Amino acid sequence: DLSYSQSAQLNIADDKNIAGSIEKFASPQFEQMSWSSKLAEVAFGVLSRLIIGMVALWLLPATIVATANQLKLKPGRSLLFGFGFAFATPFVIVALLLTLAGAPLALIVAGAYILLLMTGSIVPSLLLGRQLLGSKERAVSARVNALPLLIGLVIIGLLSALPVVGGLVSFVTTLAGAGALLARNWQRVQTVRTSQLSA
Repeated sequence: DLSYSQSAQLNIADDKNIAGSIEKFASPQFEQMSWSSKLAEVAFGVLSRLIIGMVALWLLPATIVATANQLKLKPGRSLLFGFGFAFATPFVIVALLLTLAGAPLALIVAGAYILLLMTGSIVPSLLLGRQLLGSKERAVSARVNALPLLIGLVIIGLLSALPVVGGLVSFVTTLAGAGALLARNWQRVQTVRTSQLSA
């Protein structure tokens, strides 16, 4: 018996015979997401992040804009903080879950971890949009930053949908934004501590 794929070409020499049956089977087809499905996914991601970003800008406009400016000034430091946070926090959560007293704290840390990653993806988008539109550094209101945020989200969303490099774009921008938030808060803690020591 002989079985072969539809995508293969069967060549049998004239002086050769095949005993038994010959079976031709279909080649496995890998389903690929159509461009329309990808665009729909990008649109959903942009919309959901736009809502999160507008809420963040409405609640903490100066903090979000200052964090975007910090990412612009110190991208390497922000990315370093982001990588450390992304990879160290899960180990901390697991360690807390191993202790009965630490389980409630682990849930709080896990919630903060997810929230920071979701908010972190907003910061690079806002920075990109503000740079493209030439927004003033002191323009911090949610209304003024709505369009820059939307433009940045669309561009990064489309880049994230690209094959091969899309995952890397999404990964790096999210960690950079989360790291910028952490770095700014760390800097504020250090400033308060220094002022207390000098008082």
